[in-house]
Amino acid sequence: MNLHLEHFSDAHLATVLWDGVSGTSMPAWRQWDKADLEDVMRYVQSIQTSVIRVNMTSSDKAEAEHIYQAYCVSCHGADGRGNGPAAGALKPTPVNFHVRQPSAQRALDVLNNGIPGT
Repeated sequence: MNLHLEHFSDAHLATVLWDGVSGTSMPAWRQWDKADLEDVMRYVQSIQTSVIRVNMTSSDKAEAEHIYQAYCVSCHGADGRGNGPAAGALKPTPVNFHVRQPSAQRALDVLNNGIPGT
């Protein structure tokens, strides 16, 4: 994963560092002190792309909300927490946008091309 193209919440990074990521080469680091894990978490955040807030006109926002409601809610949920009605049947589970926040470049790539294997 390219950490320059993603942004993760503190809670998500802490979980990944503590538990690792099943099915990947990312191991759990439970032998480290909490302070060391927090330092690693802060370093990872320092190399991540900042979350880009886009200013939208009210018309653009209304259109985007309509598209999200029509095509995204069933998987990502009404508020973007990855808990839509179809989410339980999907592997991998849909992204919780409150935890994992892709860069604008990554979001556009996924919207245009999807995610292989999903």
